[in-house]
Amino acid sequence: MIRCGECRCVADDADEGWLTYLIAEDGEEPDFIPYFLSYCPSCSFREFGVIPRTAYT
Repeated sequence: MIRCGECRCVADDADEGWLTYLIAEDGEEPDFIPYFLSYCPSCSFREFGVIPRTAYT
């Protein structure tokens, strides 16, 4: 199961264009713990202008 970090929708799997980003550091917090943040296809487009591809070659 995967949850969108923006709209909070849920999917059983991350195919069909979901994007996941590694949030690796925050210069203002020395004890920052890295985490992953996922976006559904709609939020990816709205927030970043990214149209996720569903297949790679």
